Amino acid sequence: MEKSVFSISQESDLPPDKPAKIQDIESIVSQMTLDEKIQQLGGDSVLTTPGLQRLNIPPFNMSDGPSGISKYKGKATCFPSTLSLASTWDTALTFKMAEALAKEFKDQGILVALAPCINLVRDPRWGRSFESMGEDPFLASAIASHYIEGVQSQKVIAILKHLACNNQENGRHSDNVAVSEQILHDIYLRHFHDCVKQAKPWAIMSAYNQTNGMFCSENKALLREIVKENWQFEGFIVSDWGACHSAKESIEAGLDIEMPAPVGYYNEKLAELVRNGDVDIRLIDDAVSRILAAKLWMQSAEPISSDQSNDNHSEINLEIAENACVLLKNESNVLPITGSPKKIAVIGPLADAASPSGGGSGEVDPFYTVSILDGLINHNSDKHHLSFAKGCFLNPDQCRLADEDFAIRHDSHKPGFKAEFYGNEVFSGTPLQTMPEEKISHCWYPDTSEFGNIRSGFSARWAGVLQLKNPGRFVLCAIANGTVRMLIDDQVVFESAQRLEQPVPQYTEISLFADKPYEIMIEYQAAGGFKYEIEFFIADFDRENRMVEARALAGESEISILCLGTDRFTESEAFDRNSLALPQEQLDLLRTVSEVSRNTVVILQTGSIVLMDWHRQVQGILQGWYNGQESGNAIAKIIFGKFNPCGKLPISIPEKEADLSPYDNNYDRFGGAIGYRYYEVAGIKPLYAFGYGLSYSQFEYSDIGLQQLSTDFKRELLVSFTLANTGDLDGSEIVQLYIRRLDQAVQYKDLRSFKKVGVKAKSSVKVQFVLTDHDLAYYNPRKKDYSELAEKYSILIGRSSLDIRLEREWEISNAQ
Repeated sequence: MEKSVFSISQESDLPPDKPAKIQDIESIVSQMTLDEKIQQLGGDSVLTTPGLQRLNIPPFNMSDGPSGISKYKGKATCFPSTLSLASTWDTALTFKMAEALAKEFKDQGILVALAPCINLVRDPRWGRSFESMGEDPFLASAIASHYIEGVQSQKVIAILKHLACNNQENGRHSDNVAVSEQILHDIYLRHFHDCVKQAKPWAIMSAYNQTNGMFCSENKALLREIVKENWQFEGFIVSDWGACHSAKESIEAGLDIEMPAPVGYYNEKLAELVRNGDVDIRLIDDAVSRILAAKLWMQSAEPISSDQSNDNHSEINLEIAENACVLLKNESNVLPITGSPKKIAVIGPLADAASPSGGGSGEVDPFYTVSILDGLINHNSDKHHLSFAKGCFLNPDQCRLADEDFAIRHDSHKPGFKAEFYGNEVFSGTPLQTMPEEKISHCWYPDTSEFGNIRSGFSARWAGVLQLKNPGRFVLCAIANGTVRMLIDDQVVFESAQRLEQPVPQYTEISLFADKPYEIMIEYQAAGGFKYEIEFFIADFDRENRMVEARALAGESEISILCLGTDRFTESEAFDRNSLALPQEQLDLLRTVSEVSRNTVVILQTGSIVLMDWHRQVQGILQGWYNGQESGNAIAKIIFGKFNPCGKLPISIPEKEADLSPYDNNYDRFGGAIGYRYYEVAGIKPLYAFGYGLSYSQFEYSDIGLQQLSTDFKRELLVSFTLANTGDLDGSEIVQLYIRRLDQAVQYKDLRSFKKVGVKAKSSVKVQFVLTDHDLAYYNPRKKDYSELAEKYSILIGRSSLDIRLEREWEISNAQ
């Protein structure tokens, strides 16, 4: 096998004498001092690495961006989440979105995108499920490859993440995944491998966790032997933020860049190891050469055209959101709503408020959002009568008190709080700064704070006197990471149970009287991380009256559209969900509405899936995901029949939480089966299977045929069948091809191809797939590649992993 020009030879474990194929790189490296080389291997801030002006080496300016430029960079287009993208099963749409995203990156001078995330959804409670591309490696690699190609078509570097087995947030910094070589390659590395081969990303990000006893960022078997040698990966490998644990071990393992800022190991510590002869300089030169190759490619990008400036890409946003929605239930054809005007009740916490993205590094601050209510108003061409009731709130952030409903004062009745900031985590000593603040709303980066570098510890305290205009039951809420403590009249009313990495609502409910002064204090201790956030406010839930209003409206309407789901505080990086159930208030609202409504349609805006033990109580269910800033328009077009739904689930939905596979660090259970594979092996039928999704059209499958196509150089299998649309509407069907190897004790099917096929009403088309040996192959431990073929397979064509419509057996040796 031909070695990569940047790879380390197995014999010497060092780079070859001439690691770079580009002569310019050799020349630049030869002119660099050791310190200058080391500087290229680490960050100089949270989202940048240094350049070198004297040699015309540009810096890396990065941003998170699975579905838009990170909120920490300001407002940006919020595209549908990458899980929504996977729900389209549409590679052409994926390329278009990634291309548009990269143009916006370039417009802001950002040429490195920390995306895509392709870790598989082992359990849908995973906090970053919305950033993923589902539970199947083939679907993930197909979508991600086109995402990478779209991003890099604009000379923006795509970083494929997180290698490897990074499938949960709780304990992500210390988890030690135990996985066999076969399962590791067939399930958890295959989509990384295929992306590297097909799309050639410039970079890969190593994960926080350990794999088989070794942290990924210093895992030589993973980074150097598999990725750089076996896969011949020519780009660079960067650590997740704070995932580097060593200098010598990490550079020898193949980690090229440590992020974020150079406070860890790739600094003077690494330089000293080189000077002492403990680390070979050729390892440093190899890492620098990979980085320079990417920078030279990036530097050759032409400036973005002026007509792209301030383009929020509404058209592609809407197209993806429409195609991503999955129609799960449509009893008695309750949808679409067409014809004569009807009385429609629009109810729920996500009716007038959008939930465009999840939390953490994948969160976007959109230019605008379109709620479901907005969308229904925009597309109500049949002049249906629309009425709205909130019913309940999603979280305290939705029911903040207006400024005129309360007052906070301090020091002789001056408005606002007295704020004290400390340079340690325990409020010790004299405050670094004391000042009045009308509101508590902060986001600090350790290396840009007005208090200097506060990475080592930071705390703040705000004190004042609170008076309410009206009595009632209120919520004191701090959206914060770290830990929060709240006191009223010197009594602790709330204290964080744990230190949080990402900002989430931390709150308590309390009864307060009007015009009574309450001494209030909020104490904040920063989490050790890359940003510190806190925002405090007071809210009023008023549950009972809103529920009564929703019930009355549902009872007098012909159709109730119930808008439920989660948000960035429920699904986020840094923590996993405790449960897949909807919040209890939403379940109470669903029960209340469905008891009196003649027809109830539930619209779900969630990052991952939710349990639906209530599905028999309603007539329709539409899974809308975190579908970006055009979500409401897309959902409305489907509800009113202006778009025929075609999305399919990239994640199985179980009947109950007990049906989920074990969520631990033993990845070899059930033969390594996860998702739909696990349900098949365990004999459990999910409520809605992987690949499932309804349409307003009806499709029939027939006439499967298999034909082996062989030449002197390759062997291919041609699979064909007929797809008919027997309905009255033109529609698109996502047809799925699975294989099952028949020589294994544990026999589960594997997705190996799919196509989105448009079919006119009352007509049919011929559909063909071509399978290569790679499509049929599994990992071969002896050859260290994907070359192991079975003698006999089942070829299965279906509408989902459970709904198989056509099946034929095929033997390679004597295929017909």
